[in-house]
Amino acid sequence: MNRPLYETPDDLRNESELISRAEEEWDCSLHKLDGFRDGVDFIALDRAGKGVCWVEVKCRRSVDWVQIDKWGGYLLSCHKYENAIQKAESTYMPFVLLVSDKYGDARFCVIRERESFDVVLGGRTDRNDPKDIEPVILIPAERFFYLVDPFTR
Repeated sequence: MNRPLYETPDDLRNESELISRAEEEWDCSLHKLDGFRDGVDFIALDRAGKGVCWVEVKCRRSVDWVQIDKWGGYLLSCHKYENAIQKAESTYMPFVLLVSDKYGDARFCVIRERESFDVVLGGRTDRNDPKDIEPVILIPAERFFYLVDPFTR
């Protein structure tokens, strides 16, 4: 049985804004995939239409990067990580995790191959969905680069 889809119109708007910033900064186009089928949110294509990376997008409106650092890093589902790494390794295209915090501070982490990360049990508890708690990896905050907003240059 499929899990409920919790995306709201605000979530989709925030994601769209972040995607537009990334496309501008990275000079590519991001195309939405079927997350259930493909295991990641987007594929990034260069101007010639060639795939350059797999992208997972997370807009976190309740935490900031200070809190993420206090947790020991960004929490990503082990299941999501495994799907993304399988795609990256089989296509020789990196996996990029793009995360914005509650202030719109967007950062990204590039993972080219399977790596060893700490694994803990984590997730969200605000929806009273027991399936939100699962094994997650902790990607240290220092692994993330700033996504420079082109409007502030």
